[in-house]
Amino acid sequence: KTSSPAKSRGRKSKEQSIDENASTRHSFIMQETTLDKLKDFVYTKKVTGEFRYSQEQAIEDGMQLLFKTVKNIVERPEEERALERKRSQRIKDGRRK
Repeated sequence: KTSSPAKSRGRKSKEQSIDENASTRHSFIMQETTLDKLKDFVYTKKVTGEFRYSQEQAIEDGMQLLFKTVKNIVERPEEERALERKRSQRIKDGRRK
């Protein structure tokens, strides 16, 4: 059974190229006031006619604007990415360290 890139949740082999349009699920912590403002923003978009606007789209739009403020974003080395994958797997397995 094959899955589409959008449903692969970011898991890719080294041979696969990154699909810039693929979505992935990620959890992060933010201030409650920021999350509340995000929800208000999305609600505003919806009541003013953009019925399909979502929190996902708002975060994507915001990140793209943020990225435009830095001229040269340095790509993480493979060693850092490997540490992130290892940390992520520990979390999935329920281990802390």
